[in-house]
Amino acid sequence: MKNKFNPKMIITFVVSSFILLFGFQNCGGEFTTKDPEQTNLSSQASTTPPGTNSSPTADQLLLAKNIFRTTVHAVALKNCAGCHGANQQPLFAQADVEASYEISKAGVNSASKKYADFANVLNSYFIEQSKNNHCRKSELANAKFCTTDGAEMLAAIKTWADYENKNISGGVNPPPPAGGVAGVRKFVRLETRSYVATTLNEIFGPTAVPLTNSAIANDVINFGGACDSYSNNCRSNESQGAMIPSMTTPRAALVYRICDKILSNDAAVDYARALTGAASSTTLPTALNISGTYGLFYVGRTLSVATSGALQSVVDQTTSLAYPAIEAWRALFLTLCHSQDWQIP
Repeated sequence: MKNKFNPKMIITFVVSSFILLFGFQNCGGEFTTKDPEQTNLSSQASTTPPGTNSSPTADQLLLAKNIFRTTVHAVALKNCAGCHGANQQPLFAQADVEASYEISKAGVNSASKKYADFANVLNSYFIEQSKNNHCRKSELANAKFCTTDGAEMLAAIKTWADYENKNISGGVNPPPPAGGVAGVRKFVRLETRSYVATTLNEIFGPTAVPLTNSAIANDVINFGGACDSYSNNCRSNESQGAMIPSMTTPRAALVYRICDKILSNDAAVDYARALTGAASSTTLPTALNISGTYGLFYVGRTLSVATSGALQSVVDQTTSLAYPAIEAWRALFLTLCHSQDWQIP
């Protein structure tokens, strides 16, 4: 096998990364970013009110199903498939994501309560079922899920509902900030150390945790999220740290470096690859896999045609260099991880 990191390939990846950098236009001060879901608003102004989407595109529907797959469907497969995967109606926990999506989105119980209520997430029947002990049977290894406080299913449905309401079901986006221009955020909020570390851990799995703990999760000064001065291991300067951090050169460099370290491990690449729905890292990422990869970092955002093409070119470059398929996956994840505006919620 050839070396994993050829200089020519890395240069290509870095160039591709800058194509995806919507937001970070300088490291020290304020910066502006286009909202990828509100591009070309001016061309739609005569026919479509800003923030509505009564006719979702094929890409938006595809992304909606992918968000469902990584949220509600993932929770259902883990906790409910013992019954609702094959034997017990409704079959919302079956392996077929398309069928599960349709059932979960359209389903109602005998009391006309929606399985997933996008208008009132807390009223969702799935949440109620995760708390009412209905599957408390000794022979079910996952029976404890039905005795939870509903938080796991709530979080999953909320993420899915947020996207559906905004892009699929005709929901309305919030208006731009006072004095702002539709489609442009004048002030962008960066997430704190907890969000950045947790996101990387969720995408890349256990091998990422030691790295993110040491360089991100415990770095109040660079990543914000002040700690409690009365708790252990909280220094006085950290208790005064910013709750909402700003983009600095050290912060950007740390994330960039951690991405490199995490993705030097094949286990991390394989863990993330599995989340996209691909069966093996011995085959190249498909267009659907690329969309899924983007969705891991940019939850709820629409993958534009231009960005999809840029990511595909990264995959194509590894092919032209005759690298194994896993290097295409590594390059894809590196490009997105390096494009740090995924830290903007």
